[in-house]
Amino acid sequence: MGFWVHLLEAGGFVGKKPLRKRRYYDATLWRPALRHAFPNSTGIRGDVHAVAHRVYALRNRIAHCEPVVAGVRIPGTTIRRSPSEIHADIVTLVRWVSEPVGKWLGDRSHTPTMLVDAPN
Repeated sequence: MGFWVHLLEAGGFVGKKPLRKRRYYDATLWRPALRHAFPNSTGIRGDVHAVAHRVYALRNRIAHCEPVVAGVRIPGTTIRRSPSEIHADIVTLVRWVSEPVGKWLGDRSHTPTMLVDAPN
C-alpha cells in the first residue's frame, strides 16, 4: 500500500547538489501510466493520492494494533476520519480500480452494519 501511495505523490528531489533535480510524478508517472490503473477515478492524481493516503493511514493503525473505533488521524494533518468514512474511502478506491469489484465490495461488506450496531 505504501508503494502506491508514494507513487501517487506529487514528486520529490533526486540526486545530490549540485546535480539535484526535481521530479514531477504527475508528468512522468501519472499521465503516461498510473492513471490507467484507476480508470474510474476523477482523473486527478491528487484526488487518488488523497484517498489512498487515508486508506494507508487506516492500514498502518491496524498493523500497529492501534484502536480505530474512535477514528483514524490522517498523518501530517489534524483531520480524524471516522470508521465509516474510511470504509467509504476503501470502497471508493476499489471502485476507481474496478467498478464491478467496488460494487461487489460495497454490496457485500458487513462493516457499515457493524458500525451502526456498535455500542457507543
